[in-house]
Amino acid sequence: MDKSKKIWQVNKFQNEEVERVMEDTVTSRLLAAVLASRGWTDPEALRSFLYPQISNLHSPLLLKDMQKAVDRICREIDRGGRIIVYGDYDVDGVTSTSILYDFLRGLNARVEYYIPDRFEEGYGLNINTAEALCDCNPSLIITVDNGISAVEEIKYINSRGIDVIVTDHHECKDILPPAYAVINPKRPDCTYPFKFLAGVGVVFKLVQALSTAVEGQDSQAFRYLDLVCIGTIADIVPLTDENRILVKYGLEALAQTCNPGLKALCHAAGVEDINTWTVGYMLSPRLNAAGRLGDAGRAVELLTAGDDKDVFKIAEELDRENRNRQDIEAQLLEQVTEKIEAEGLDKDNILVIDGENWHHGVIGIAASRITERYNKPCILIAFEGDIGKGSGRSVEGFNLFGALTSCSQLLDKFGGHELAGGLTIRREYLAEFRNQINGMAELAKSRSHMTDIIRIDARATCSLLTLESVSELKLLEPHGSGNPRPLFCMEKLRTSSMKAVGGGRHLKLVLDEGGTKVDAIGFGMGEMIDELERLDLIDVICTPEINRYAGRTTVQLNLKGIRPNIETELESMYYRTFIFKREQKNWDTRMDNLKFEFLDRDSDSIIGLANSGAKNIFLINTLQACKDVLNCMEDNRIKLLGSFGVFFNTVDAGNSFEDMPNVIVINPLVDRINFSGCENVILCDAFFNLSYYDTIRRNCSDRRIFIMSSDEDLRYNLETLDSLIPQRHHLAAVYKSLQNHSIMHVVKFDRELLSKQVTRTFNIQVNPVILDNCLDIFHELRLIDKSFEGEKLKVEMLPSNGEKAELSRSGILSGLLEYREEYQNTLEILKRNNIRKD
Repeated sequence: MDKSKKIWQVNKFQNEEVERVMEDTVTSRLLAAVLASRGWTDPEALRSFLYPQISNLHSPLLLKDMQKAVDRICREIDRGGRIIVYGDYDVDGVTSTSILYDFLRGLNARVEYYIPDRFEEGYGLNINTAEALCDCNPSLIITVDNGISAVEEIKYINSRGIDVIVTDHHECKDILPPAYAVINPKRPDCTYPFKFLAGVGVVFKLVQALSTAVEGQDSQAFRYLDLVCIGTIADIVPLTDENRILVKYGLEALAQTCNPGLKALCHAAGVEDINTWTVGYMLSPRLNAAGRLGDAGRAVELLTAGDDKDVFKIAEELDRENRNRQDIEAQLLEQVTEKIEAEGLDKDNILVIDGENWHHGVIGIAASRITERYNKPCILIAFEGDIGKGSGRSVEGFNLFGALTSCSQLLDKFGGHELAGGLTIRREYLAEFRNQINGMAELAKSRSHMTDIIRIDARATCSLLTLESVSELKLLEPHGSGNPRPLFCMEKLRTSSMKAVGGGRHLKLVLDEGGTKVDAIGFGMGEMIDELERLDLIDVICTPEINRYAGRTTVQLNLKGIRPNIETELESMYYRTFIFKREQKNWDTRMDNLKFEFLDRDSDSIIGLANSGAKNIFLINTLQACKDVLNCMEDNRIKLLGSFGVFFNTVDAGNSFEDMPNVIVINPLVDRINFSGCENVILCDAFFNLSYYDTIRRNCSDRRIFIMSSDEDLRYNLETLDSLIPQRHHLAAVYKSLQNHSIMHVVKFDRELLSKQVTRTFNIQVNPVILDNCLDIFHELRLIDKSFEGEKLKVEMLPSNGEKAELSRSGILSGLLEYREEYQNTLEILKRNNIRKD
């Protein structure tokens, strides 16, 4: 099942919004639901999103200091001054460097590029590198994808009489560097309409402005869209607004690129179809490999080659280094995981893991993998001597750059953004840094800012998944950060067939929704097949796709999560834990000295109590009240911090309250519950054992006691009892099923599986409690013998003595019927004592 323990959160939107989107866009309900779910409801914004146009790009001159930078660069070109483009070793950095270097070279500028060594120099400018750059006697240095934090370094460069233009997209610190021009949409005084360009996007805007200044039009900038697309996808910036336009048209340009280096790279990587996945997971890692294991300048050399000379050789080298990188990464992941498990670090809110002489080039990727595996922010720090260089990745809701800023007094250097960052730290400060940043994560968690969530666009049914509607989802492309592939939740599906494929790694299913069937594939889910066979109904998270195979075109679900259907799983657990407990006749029926507060059992009352800050125990007796309360809790789980626990029969509330403020006990045995630490006791419906009111009176008199009710509660209670007491047709169906499954008069079975088989075969509801009661009655009447063999129940069919078994002879059945009659009679006690709300 869903092993990630993430919360399945379906976005909230109104059906009226879907109808309005359908009318404005003339699209299917499926696509309209996704758009409404993501807040795309304004007609003009909808059209711009669904049909992005190059003409919708913002003017580059809206960026602060852009005109100033353009004028300075043009002066330097005119006077023949020496320009150095100072880049970075990741994909965003090398594509940014390649574009600006190639464009300036085309203007006959005296231009060179410099990519720092990841291991010797690290990210961005440092004093040693600044000195080396100055010694080359340039007149102008232009940083790309870095520089926004290099205050002291740029001061030094200025002191050597050299101007610096910074182009960057990372978060700004309190002080901007004293550069001639600072182009960054995130600088506080920049009013540029879109703040989330990648570094390569900022360089593209600079080239646009330069092209217009030199040639009167910006057309030359658009020949770099293939490189802009790669850098933007690789840097995982939101694919909305301008980034969506740049990537959409960039993918088209990349598919028919004239760049010899890109052609060679696609050939080496075996890439034929160009899309965001092949760019992000096949091309980008190979470009990254240049800087991770060697000289990132080779990637720039590849991307700026004017002809086919040596490009295939470089592309093959990068392909080999990428495979080498994967091997090193796998070894590092194994070491990190072993350390986390051995030292119990998985209990920390942020995984700060250090090691000796780890490869700096892969710690960022490994941190990302660890974050995915543990659903927690992770920072990996590679120490060489007393200096450690770290790379971190975060989860939604925890701003890693903000946390690093708060710990800046412990760090030699740091930078990044909300979901990723880098740092340099001395060994002596490591323990304090780990404690301090974990404290911040604890605070974020306590304020509900850090939660592991799968955000689902909408619920879907098979009837919505037509070839036309699923094909229409392609209008949402290109997908990536900020615009993920659509996710739908489908509920109460039955598996009509299943098999493991791909050597057992993957799961192939046919899912049935009320007779309508749909194919599904779950990559990496092959191990779930045994558990799925035990489940009656399941819920899935999926992305519907068009599958073309053997001349057939069908809809197929690409599964992203599977779990037991909540309602059927709850029902199973409810019946499994129900205990018939007969009344104690010596209890005090006078309730006037016990003060109850009455509430309707609705969302406002449930969430109001759950969010009150008090320690609450919710006691639930009927299946309907279970659904009312748990559905409400699930729907508001984010608001509740996920802070409720569900127990059956009994609980040590004192210990449970240490982890959560709300404890739910289903089928409570009130005389066995430890109420210590509890402030509020909430009775969500009427007890089946009415002596429990007396127990509550004695054990909880110093606590606030609430009774929740609905108009149908008494009927729900009687219906629940009726669903637990076997009738003649239940007994006949169970006995017939035992006969059908017996081999040599012996049946071995799993209780739950047999109850489901009887339900399906005879089309009557036989839950595990009814099954157990039937078996007890058969045993009492000497129709069977029963015993356990491991977890399976063994039943031996006994020969008949010729007499017909009379149900009236069963004391067990008589006792169950008396139990129901007693309960119905004693409901009047509740009314007389004003326990129930009229």
